[in-house]
Amino acid sequence: MSVVARTTGSDVVRSRRVQDDLTLRNCKIIWRNFAGAEKPFNPAGKRNFSVELTDAQAKVLLEMGWMPKVVKSTADEPEPTWHLPVTVLYRPDSGPSITFITESTKNRTPIDEELVGLVDRARFDATHVTLSPYNWSVQGKSGVKAYLRTFYGVLHEDPLDLEYADYTLEGQTANLAIENVDENGVVIIEDSGWELDENERKALLSGSDD
Repeated sequence: MSVVARTTGSDVVRSRRVQDDLTLRNCKIIWRNFAGAEKPFNPAGKRNFSVELTDAQAKVLLEMGWMPKVVKSTADEPEPTWHLPVTVLYRPDSGPSITFITESTKNRTPIDEELVGLVDRARFDATHVTLSPYNWSVQGKSGVKAYLRTFYGVLHEDPLDLEYADYTLEGQTANLAIENVDENGVVIIEDSGWELDENERKALLSGSDD
């Protein structure tokens, strides 16, 4: 693994080629724009989000060659924070694997490109991602860009729904047992042996009392 150092003023920026995917479990995702909505500094159709990082996590990723960014301190947030920008890209023959997990039913629901905007509105108890690196080099500068490969989001559920998730959910309308149906689709609840003549049968099928 090669290491390249370049100096900008008093800062030393190290750009290291990253070969392996990165899996982050129980991470906090911020600035979600899976729908690719147009926003300031974000053209329409560009899907992305960021993973919030602690100082220690950012340091580890920097050592690995990834390029987390620091959020400048403000009056409301005096301490600088770190994040790793992630691009969500769909190609004609490939795209990220995005799955919602429902703990109460133990179900996995795959989310395709048409529904991927749901990630922006969903409430998750936990999120896990795998990121793939793209090593770029332009005009003597180089870096690593993170692309989403796999996403698992554990959906938040109401505590009461979880408590009673094992109970069978019954319908509010009882199903009537059909004992017999004649050749015209008329339900025979009790067959007394009495039969309708042709005119009475037609009147019954048409809903007429005449």
